[in-house]
Amino acid sequence: MTPAQLEELRHRRAALVTDMRGISDTAETENRNLTAEETQEFERREADFQDLTERIQRAETLDGMEPRMTPAAATGNDDVDPDEVRSGTGTEEYRSAFESFLRSGLGELTDEERTTLNTATDADGGFAVPETWGGLIQPLRDYGIIRTLANVIQTEDGGKIHYPREKDLMSDFAIVGEEQPIPNDGSEFDEVVFDAYKYAKIIKASEEMVQDAIFDVEAYVQDRAGFKLGLSQNADFVNGNGTGKPMGLFAGAVVAKTVASPTTITMDEAIDLQYSVIGPYRANGVYIAADASHASFRKLKDSDGQYLWQPSVQEGQPDRFIGKPIYADPSVHAIAASKRPLGFGDVKQAYTIRDAGGVSIKFLDQTYAENDQVAWKVKLRSDGDITDPNAFKVLATPAS
Repeated sequence: MTPAQLEELRHRRAALVTDMRGISDTAETENRNLTAEETQEFERREADFQDLTERIQRAETLDGMEPRMTPAAATGNDDVDPDEVRSGTGTEEYRSAFESFLRSGLGELTDEERTTLNTATDADGGFAVPETWGGLIQPLRDYGIIRTLANVIQTEDGGKIHYPREKDLMSDFAIVGEEQPIPNDGSEFDEVVFDAYKYAKIIKASEEMVQDAIFDVEAYVQDRAGFKLGLSQNADFVNGNGTGKPMGLFAGAVVAKTVASPTTITMDEAIDLQYSVIGPYRANGVYIAADASHASFRKLKDSDGQYLWQPSVQEGQPDRFIGKPIYADPSVHAIAASKRPLGFGDVKQAYTIRDAGGVSIKFLDQTYAENDQVAWKVKLRSDGDITDPNAFKVLATPAS
């Protein structure tokens, strides 16, 4: 899809919002409910809006994959020369050897290919995926917004690491007299101990498919593994309880307020949530909610009758709610009794994800040989926890 076509979709999406608001505003001005015909028109436009939203998101994802698969994007350094010889999993030699490994395991590799792969192996016999594997890495971000917004650190091994956590807002610097004790921040910090929980899945295919020269093994493994791994990890990064799994951002966040109704969130309650986070965090704050909840937020107005939700018409920019970006996440609960359906804050300051060793893959050529199948065991060890509880807070709904 060309940039012009993508821009046209965004404007069509914004026009649908204008149409829906016109239908709703007419009924509100006349102090009545929508007629059957108006309801049908509103729902038709809302369905078209959802369809366009999904098409735009798909196009933006595909648009971003190619740059992310270049050496510059893989390292996060825009100054890297794409033709520069790179080391480790970033070289073309590694990618070529890895592709051969996916098709046949170690048994059919040349000595040179074995040596190349051994630059990135783990204790379980798996090999790290090439840095250019955007088709697997990108779904880790696409199927949940937390990884995209959080602070992500990577370690070479899975040993426990200790990371500072700010318990209370740091006090101001003080003027200290000569030879007087200097205040310390000992009461303001504790620590998070990051583990490395193993997320793993076995992906199978027929031996004939893999041996077929035209079968794209890389794309197959990337698609199957990236989708499942992204969804599974994100569910824990949102709602994990911290016992044998990460502590989720929503599950562990401070509750700024319990709203009045188990089925709706008002404008005032959403504003209260935003201002429960102090200014330094609020400056980069974002709202996060379930996609199913966005419809209710799109209908909220301020005291002047202006809508609080505005659709984005600019590439790469999210919609906005009460002046701040709003993101949809598949693992956040919809508005219902006893849930945490809306959060706000600076996610990068609030939440840290630890990846140990990166994604690794082990080829299994004997385990399923009886069925003429081969398989790949895909693994990523990760953890996540709140490292600054002041930076992100949530609204909770009452039990009934």
